[in-house]
Amino acid sequence: MDSHLVRPSSTQNARYLVVTHSASRGGAELALARFLRRSNLRAETELITLEPGPIWDEAALDGVRVSAPRTAALPVMLVRLGRSLRQARPRVVVANTMRAALYVAIVRPRGARIVYWVRDGLDESAMTPSALRVTRLVTLP
Repeated sequence: MDSHLVRPSSTQNARYLVVTHSASRGGAELALARFLRRSNLRAETELITLEPGPIWDEAALDGVRVSAPRTAALPVMLVRLGRSLRQARPRVVVANTMRAALYVAIVRPRGARIVYWVRDGLDESAMTPSALRVTRLVTLP
């Protein structure tokens, strides 16, 4: 797996770039892993995970290009993520989690098409009221 957020060597840009923030085996991560395993779009998809882990190693074995960051402070990781999004120029960026959607919304290139793959509601059971307001403001049009 790549040690930092850079484009893997390839002559073809991924059409679909999926960004996720975690490698824990939680609901969003398991759903994404199952989707990638069964998808006909594996060859056209790249996964950027902000936390490497065995669940994403499995995705790489299934033919998905996977990039992961070196451990760094959040501002540094966001700069790297923004650079990767600009270099990749995918047709669609898919944010796999609420946190990934927030990060992508902050650093996305102008005109980037973003899909926010929501599996849980943007409600106060998921976060504090102030965090909820900021997340809605930044991630939803």
